[in-house]
Amino acid sequence: MKKFLAMLLALALILGLAACGTAEEPAAEENDPAAEAEGSVTMTGAEASVARPTEPTLVSIAGGSSSGTMFLLANAMALALNQYSSDVFNAAAESTTGTPAIIEMLNNGEVDFGWGANNTVLDAYEGTGTYEGEPRTNLASLAYGYEQPVQIVVRDDDSIQSIADLRGKDFGVSNAGSTTELNARMILSFYDIDYIDRNDLTPQYIGESQASDLIANGQLDGVLANAAVGSSGMMTLMTSGDCKMLSIDEDVVEQICEANRAFIPYTIPANTYDNQPEDITTVAVVNYIYCRADLPEELAYWFLDTLYAHNDDLVATHKSGETIIPENAGVGMVIPMHPGALKWYEDCGYTLPES
Repeated sequence: MKKFLAMLLALALILGLAACGTAEEPAAEENDPAAEAEGSVTMTGAEASVARPTEPTLVSIAGGSSSGTMFLLANAMALALNQYSSDVFNAAAESTTGTPAIIEMLNNGEVDFGWGANNTVLDAYEGTGTYEGEPRTNLASLAYGYEQPVQIVVRDDDSIQSIADLRGKDFGVSNAGSTTELNARMILSFYDIDYIDRNDLTPQYIGESQASDLIANGQLDGVLANAAVGSSGMMTLMTSGDCKMLSIDEDVVEQICEANRAFIPYTIPANTYDNQPEDITTVAVVNYIYCRADLPEELAYWFLDTLYAHNDDLVATHKSGETIIPENAGVGMVIPMHPGALKWYEDCGYTLPES
C-alpha cells in the first residue's frame, strides 16, 4: 500500500511539472515585421526596418541595346546582386530597344527593374504624349542614374550652321519610336521642322554608332543622339574630323524645359570631344532606375542597399556609375518612389525632395 501511494505521488509531481513548463512557454508572434527585421543592418550601419529575405528571388533588370550604357550598367547591377546578395537575388540583365520597351515590360510584369529616360517615363505614367489616354501605372522610381544630354552632330559644312538649317537634309533620328527619336521630333518641332506629317527633312532611323561612316561619305547630313557624354559612339563620331556639334538656341532650351519638366538645361564643356572648340548648349534627361510598382518592398529595399554598397563595381563598368549615389536620390524624379525604396532612404537618413 505504501509503495502504491508513493507511485501516485511521483506521478502527480511529474504531471505538475509538465503543466508548469507548458504554461511558461510564450505565445509565438505571427508576422511581426519589426521582429523579422531585427538584426538586419543596412550598408550605412542603420537598423533595417525591412527584413532581409532568407531565400533568393529570380529577378530581371532591363537595359537598352547590348552595347549601350544602360545595358552595361544593368548587367553590372545584376552581377553585383549575384555576387554580394546571392541570399536575396538571382539576377539577370536583359537588353531591349530602349525606354519605351522597358516601360511596357515593367508595366506588364515581364521584368522587375529597368532603366528609363525620365521624360518618356513621365509621359507613360501620366498617359500623355505618345501614351495619350493610356497611362502605364505599374512603375515606380528607385534611384537616380545619370544625365543623358541631347547631342546633335552634323557634317562640317557651311550650309549647316544651326538646327534650323537641317530642313531638307538627311538626318539620323535613331530607332523609330525610341526615346531618342521622340526627342528628335520634339526638339525639331521648336524649329518648325516636322518629318512625320510634312516631310520637312528625310529621317534616317539610325543612331550615332552607324552615322560616322555615312556622314564621312556624304550619305548623311547629321544625327541626333541621346547619349552619355563621352560614350564610345559619340567619341568615334566626333574624332572622324568631318563633323561638328550644334547647340540648341538658349531660348529654345528654355521653352523645352518649360514644356516638359523632365528636361533640364545642360552644357557640354568645350573640348569634351575632338572638333568641339566651344561650349555646347543643349538639354538633358535623367536616366533613372525604375521598378514595378507592385514589386515586394523587401526586394526594392535590399536592391538599393546592394547597389549603393557596391557602387565601385558600377563605376568600373562605366563612368556614368559615378552619379549613382544615394545623395542624388530624388533628383530628376518624375514619378513616385517605391515604398520599399522610401523606407531604405528614411532608414539611412537620406532626405528626398518633397515633390
